[in-house]
Amino acid sequence: MTEPDQPRHLWGTTEIAQHLRVSRARVNQLTQRPDFPPPYDRLTLGNVWLIADVEAWIVTWPRRIGRPVTRPAQDTSPAGETLDTTTSTG
Repeated sequence: MTEPDQPRHLWGTTEIAQHLRVSRARVNQLTQRPDFPPPYDRLTLGNVWLIADVEAWIVTWPRRIGRPVTRPAQDTSPAGETLDTTTSTG
């Protein structure tokens, strides 16, 4: 069984996710950015964008590879003193 022809000038959330190699959930976050192009049309199945608009946006996207760096949480005592959580062997 072959897939039906898809419009070659439009991308939905799935196609954008595949192109960017991110999840569809991440695409949904990106489309909420004020600098992301508006959808070309809103269909029952979801929004679609012109490929040219999305590709133009990608060039300006300050993508950071990988997950954000998080600082390890520090344990504090009830008095607010920082506790040493390292163990020493000796």
